[in-house]
Amino acid sequence: MKQIDKTIILTDDLIIGQGMHKIVYRHPDDATKCLKKLHVTPDDDMERELRYRKIRASKGRKSLLLPEYYGLQKSSIGEVYCFELIRDYNGNISQNLRQYFESLDPRNEKEMTILLD
Repeated sequence: MKQIDKTIILTDDLIIGQGMHKIVYRHPDDATKCLKKLHVTPDDDMERELRYRKIRASKGRKSLLLPEYYGLQKSSIGEVYCFELIRDYNGNISQNLRQYFESLDPRNEKEMTILLD
């Protein structure tokens, strides 16, 4: 993947998620993309994912289950990884698993049955 030369300005209001390994920003210029900044580099998980993608690409395979990876991007907070931003059917940014589980109502038997089956 090629690195894009334009420096993107990232601010806290663009943050859409944060985990143990990275913080995720909504791309300020492209609603279909997100930018991932690693807390620590190198990151074994990110390196493994990029190797996996490279191997699949070399074999001409593309997965519809993986968000598209667009390459490295310069940003105001350093180098970031640019990915497709996953959205729900209604156009909202999809929840991560933690957000989804926290949104479930434990009193709702149907939700709990689906979760526990």
